[in-house]
Amino acid sequence: AVVSTQSGHYGRALYKELNVLKLSDLYYYNLAILGHNFFHTNTLPTKIAEKLSKCVDKTSQVTRSLNTNLYYKTPSSKLMQKRPTTAVSAYWNYLPAEIKMCKSINSFKSKLKCFLTEKY
Repeated sequence: AVVSTQSGHYGRALYKELNVLKLSDLYYYNLAILGHNFFHTNTLPTKIAEKLSKCVDKTSQVTRSLNTNLYYKTPSSKLMQKRPTTAVSAYWNYLPAEIKMCKSINSFKSKLKCFLTEKY
């Protein structure tokens, strides 16, 4: 286990040196992979895929950001924010367009990991 000092500097440096993600970042990494699978390959289980949709399917206005975003209704409670489909959509929309547009899953994972570890 990586033990953090009071300031957290040693722990962050060790994560960066070992090129591993923190547990919370692994959660976001997997949310983003689900978003990629829906957006580019549509290979999600039916029950999940039917609850997701692209923004361009929901609006008549087409902008560059909407072309790469997923639609979701603003949750009315904290519990609804934690629903996987809401979390996938919200995190996918947070990602930079450069990462979202990667069609290759390996390229996507590589850029996503760099994005997540650059804050260490």
